[in-house]
Amino acid sequence: MSESTPPWTVCKFGGKSISSRAHWEKIAEVVRVHRTEGRRPFLVCSALEGISDQLEALCRRLEAGERSDLDATLASIRDRHRALAQELGVDAEAVLSDEFDRLDERVENIQESDGPTPRQEAAVLASGELMSTRLGVAFLSAQGLQTQWLDAREFLRATDEPHAPPRRQYLSATCTSHADPVLQDHLAGAPDTVYVTQGFIASNALGETVLLGRGGSDTSAAHFAAKLQAKRLEIW
Repeated sequence: MSESTPPWTVCKFGGKSISSRAHWEKIAEVVRVHRTEGRRPFLVCSALEGISDQLEALCRRLEAGERSDLDATLASIRDRHRALAQELGVDAEAVLSDEFDRLDERVENIQESDGPTPRQEAAVLASGELMSTRLGVAFLSAQGLQTQWLDAREFLRATDEPHAPPRRQYLSATCTSHADPVLQDHLAGAPDTVYVTQGFIASNALGETVLLGRGGSDTSAAHFAAKLQAKRLEIW
């Protein structure tokens, strides 16, 4: 890292910290303070409060072969995000329609199989972080902050554990922490940009979605802090 380059500060925001407009306004304030004081903020966000629990319950119903409440649960998840989008002044369909469609498709694929397999479950559970960060980028951009969405799976790779059970490989994966010149170079060209990425999720050697275990957003933030050689890590 060049001496003239502002040091990175990784800020992790949990589900409660991103579930209202007031909280996102606080996040925008945190970003501005860090930038004013000569630091580059890098944001790692969880799913909205309670969404991971709903997605996990959805997987358990699929596992038990219960189909009756699936549509209602999916509708509840969509409505929760639409309500926050309205509160944020963000067009929910423009921002989230692709993520909604992908979640519906994943659930349909599970219904057509004997799943969910651990791989399918990981993909479903990752939806919460993917949706919340899409909303966050749209809101921060509307507040005049140059903001870009970053897919955590492109930079967090799970350690290959071929002899571990599939549930561990996909639902409780581990990553290594080390400086990452590729990531640093990737972000160096836009020093005024605030990057927003997901906690909890990573990818394996095949490019499939894996999870770092429940509560894994703090772990994700620590990994990114190591990769960026950040001077500071904040857990909100």
